Amino acid sequence: MRFERFVLEADDSTRAMEFHPRLTFVTGLHEPNRLRLANLLTQSLGAAPPGVHVELADDEGHHLAIFRPHNAPALVIDVDSSANLTKQFTRPNGTVDLLGLLGLDHATALDVMRVDRDDFRAGYDTGTDDHDAAHRLAGLDQDELSAAASDYQAAKRRLQAIAGVDPLTSTDLARFEQIDAAHRRVIRTHDADASLRRRGFWIAGIAAAAGAVVFFFDAWTAQFLLISAILAALVPLINGRKVRAARQAERAVLHETGFKSFEEYQARAGRFVDRQPREELRRRAQDFSTARVRWEQLDGKVSVDWYLTNRRAISGLATSHAELVYQGLLAPDAAMVSTNGARTVAFDGARSVVKNLVSARQLGLIDESLPLILDEAFDGTEAEVADLLAVVSKLSRNHQFVVLTNRPDVIAWAGLRPTEEVMIIDWAQSEMATTP
Repeated sequence: MRFERFVLEADDSTRAMEFHPRLTFVTGLHEPNRLRLANLLTQSLGAAPPGVHVELADDEGHHLAIFRPHNAPALVIDVDSSANLTKQFTRPNGTVDLLGLLGLDHATALDVMRVDRDDFRAGYDTGTDDHDAAHRLAGLDQDELSAAASDYQAAKRRLQAIAGVDPLTSTDLARFEQIDAAHRRVIRTHDADASLRRRGFWIAGIAAAAGAVVFFFDAWTAQFLLISAILAALVPLINGRKVRAARQAERAVLHETGFKSFEEYQARAGRFVDRQPREELRRRAQDFSTARVRWEQLDGKVSVDWYLTNRRAISGLATSHAELVYQGLLAPDAAMVSTNGARTVAFDGARSVVKNLVSARQLGLIDESLPLILDEAFDGTEAEVADLLAVVSKLSRNHQFVVLTNRPDVIAWAGLRPTEEVMIIDWAQSEMATTP
C-alpha cells in the first residue's frame, strides 16, 4: 500500500500533501508535530476523525480515495472507475476502517509504520537474552535448523521414555557390559564344573565297583580301576579352582565399576540387566547422540531449548536477513554481520528498517504492505547517515517511505536525488487556501 495524497481539513486551514511512490521527505515539523503527523497518516488508513482525507494505492494497483467530511458520512471511491466502495470498507460499527478490515488496530499499525531514532539504535536488538546468538542462528538455513531441533527433541523423548528422566549414560552401559561378561564367565565355568563333577563321580563310582568285583580274579586290573576311580573323583575338585577364579574376577569387576555385589548392580540396572532392553536403550542413546552432534555442528554454543524458546524471534530475523541479502546489503553466507565484518550505526539502522519493513509486509489478515514513516530516525555521523539513506533508497524500490526530518544533511541528500526517486515537501508550504 502507498500514500498518494493526504489532506488535513481543520476549521481555519487545510493542508494537502502529495506523496512520491518511493521516497517523500517532509520538513519543517518539530518533534510533537512530527509525531502528530505520523499518527494522522496512520489514522487515515483506519477510523480517522472527520477532516482527514487520503488517497492511496493498494498492492494490487487499485487507487482509492477516502473522504471524511465534517457533516456527512465517510466515502470510499474507486478513483479509476468512480465507483462508490463505501459499503465494502465499512465496519459493523459503521466506521470506514481500512486497517480494521486488514485485522489491525491503530496502535499496532503505528508501532510498525513509525520508526524513530530509538528504533534505529535498537537495530541489533532481538528481543532475546543473547542477541549475538539470535543473529547467528538467523543466518543459518531455517528449515535445517528447525529439523535438527525437532529431531533432537524427538530423540530425547524416545530416550527418556525408556530410560527415565535421569537416563543411564554410555558409561553406565559400558560398566554393565563388563559386569555381565564377568558374570557370564562365572555361569559358564560353574555349569562346566557341575557337568564335569557329575561325569567324574559316575566314572569314579563305576570304576570302583568294577575294581571290587574283579579284585578276586585279577588284582592288577582291580588296582588300575581303583586308581582310575580316585583320579575321576579328584578332577572335579581340581576344576573347582576355575570356578573360584571366575567368581573372584567378577568381584574385582564389580569393585572396579563401583558395586559391592552383583545384587547391588541388579538394583541399579533394573530391567536393563537383560540384554534385549539394554540393546534398545543403546539404540535410542545412539540416536540421541547423533541428533545432538547434528545440532552442535549447526551451532554448538546454544542449547536446543534456548532456540525453541526464541524460535519466533529468530525466524523474524532470518526473514530480515534474507531481505538484507536480497538488497545486496549482506553477503549470502554472512551470519548477520555487516559486509565489512563490523557493526555500525548505519548497519544497525538498516537492520531496524528491514525488520519493520518485513513486519509491515506481514501484518494483517491479507497480504497487504504498509508504508514506513521514518520520524527523524537518522543517527550517527554524516557519512553513516548517507550510507543509511542509500539503504533506504534501495528498499524504496519495492516499498514506500515517508521521511519526517529537519536534519540539514538528510535534506541536502534528498535534494541531490533525482525526482524519479524523491519528493521534498515543506510543511509550511502545504497549506491550501480552500478546502478539498
